[in-house]
Amino acid sequence: MTERRKYMRFDVNFNVEYSFPEGNLEEKHETQTTNISKEGIRLSASNPMLQGKQLMLKVFLPDDKPIFALGEIAWCENSEKTCNKYSTGVKFTKINFLDKSKLFNYIYTKWLIPDSGYIKKMGGI
Repeated sequence: MTERRKYMRFDVNFNVEYSFPEGNLEEKHETQTTNISKEGIRLSASNPMLQGKQLMLKVFLPDDKPIFALGEIAWCENSEKTCNKYSTGVKFTKINFLDKSKLFNYIYTKWLIPDSGYIKKMGGI
């Protein structure tokens, strides 16, 4: 199987709140990220989501204001690790430049700190 990712992914667990713009905006769903890249985010969801569907995302960084983004569901599959959970790939379609910078500054800083666990995944420095 060939790798289809263009960008490095970082294993991070952020709380996320999402809603569907075409539905009831008051209906919010909560989940967590499992990883993130420059182009998108992988969520763990309790229900399957349809490919192509639009999402409004609110990502909560530790000790900071939330980041807002729009995304489109790129894929959704039943998670082999956890019953009744779905891994869902969301491609960012719109994210404010400053929010994206804040998000990746946080991730890169954690990745570069040896005790954070990010270096371990990459095989050390």
